[in-house]
Amino acid sequence: MTAALGSAPTGRRRNHEVPVEVVERVVAAEAGRDVDPVTGFVQYEPVDAAVLGPFTAAVLVVEVDNFLMTSHIVGCEAGELMLVEAAERVQQAATALNGRVRRMSGPHFLVMVPFARRSELHDVASHLALVDDRPAASDAGALTVGIALAMRDGADVPSLIRAGMVAVAHGRREHPGTAVFYEAEMAEEAWDRYTVGRALRAAIDRREITLVYQPQIDLDTGAVVGVEVLSRWTDEVHGPISPARFVRIADQLGLGRALDALVFNKALAQLRAWDEAGVHIPRLSINASPETLRGRRVPQTVAETLRRHGVAAERITVELIESRLLDADVGLDTLRRLRDLGMRVSLDDFGTGYASFGQLVTLPIDELKIDRSFLSDSEDPVTSGAVVAAIVRVGQTLGLDIVAEGIERVDQQQLLRTLRCPVGQGYLYSRPLAADDFIAWLAHRNSGAAELPADAVVQVTA
Repeated sequence: MTAALGSAPTGRRRNHEVPVEVVERVVAAEAGRDVDPVTGFVQYEPVDAAVLGPFTAAVLVVEVDNFLMTSHIVGCEAGELMLVEAAERVQQAATALNGRVRRMSGPHFLVMVPFARRSELHDVASHLALVDDRPAASDAGALTVGIALAMRDGADVPSLIRAGMVAVAHGRREHPGTAVFYEAEMAEEAWDRYTVGRALRAAIDRREITLVYQPQIDLDTGAVVGVEVLSRWTDEVHGPISPARFVRIADQLGLGRALDALVFNKALAQLRAWDEAGVHIPRLSINASPETLRGRRVPQTVAETLRRHGVAAERITVELIESRLLDADVGLDTLRRLRDLGMRVSLDDFGTGYASFGQLVTLPIDELKIDRSFLSDSEDPVTSGAVVAAIVRVGQTLGLDIVAEGIERVDQQQLLRTLRCPVGQGYLYSRPLAADDFIAWLAHRNSGAAELPADAVVQVTA
């Protein structure tokens, strides 16, 4: 005699039947168990793995996105409401899969499924991540689902839960509000993030992040009109870590603000040292993370740092890549307050994200940086050139400064001059250089002009 672990919808064939004695053991195991007072679901305990494990073909780990942030900022009642609404959707999914729901800690639910085809799991889990037939990522209570399959992803329930947690964490970062199947690469990425993240945290504390500087050139006169500050890191164990990799890990682990603060202080100290040595660099462009811009005290902290180093705000440009600037919570108010201090805001990698020309009117920006991809060899250089021309025209119409990145050849430089793009940077002029190498490059470039002071080769290590 058999019975289903969950009631199947009317008219639907049950995919799997579980012996009735197992169902009786489940019911007995649930008796007297701790129940989550908010959702009414039984709390997950090791006994569930023992009783349901042999009949678990897959697990769904469901996460309520932004639960902790909502609870802390809006209040516990708002967070509990998110859980209640999520619980109803989770139960519907569990019923469709003949599964059993357990409440886990924090924003997580667990669904243990006795049997389902991969396609069925994907359909049900994807529907779980929808609200009123639209992606739940557009709602405060978005649900991200991590799916782990027995035997492929784990031999028992605890290992399946771990795989599901890895999958849901990956989904939260890459595709919030969707269903994601576990893949082994996700675990490798998680381990990389853990090990490199620990080393990065220590490197920030020890101020081991170094800076390099890439000049920005007036395309008409050849004068150096600014410098972009870029960070570099070589770990004693992992070796050189690419900026794209460690900046991404910093964002994921909440280290973005600390990294930005270190880079900002080092860059201002270097600019001040150049000033005192008689080398005037008109402007520094410094990248900022979304985490930094979300901080309400950031403008005050920035103003204090500028005063401490004796650097005028007008000489600093804050760069933010296009996709990050369009995040709903990126901190547009912070950008406006930084501009009020006198700083400039640059939209980096423009053309690669989702900003429309129309949005440029309302965004608090002063500069557009044309992404290097539009200058590199492409299958359709005519179209790429047309895009560059359009960006330049729109920027000029809106009174924005334009900077082209990735200039590597003379013909690219000539194209930009023809399109009346005023400023550019790239390997045609210089790769990013350490502070002393940059001054040596500058002296060589200016040879025949006024001599630089003898002590101009100054690098700050603080």
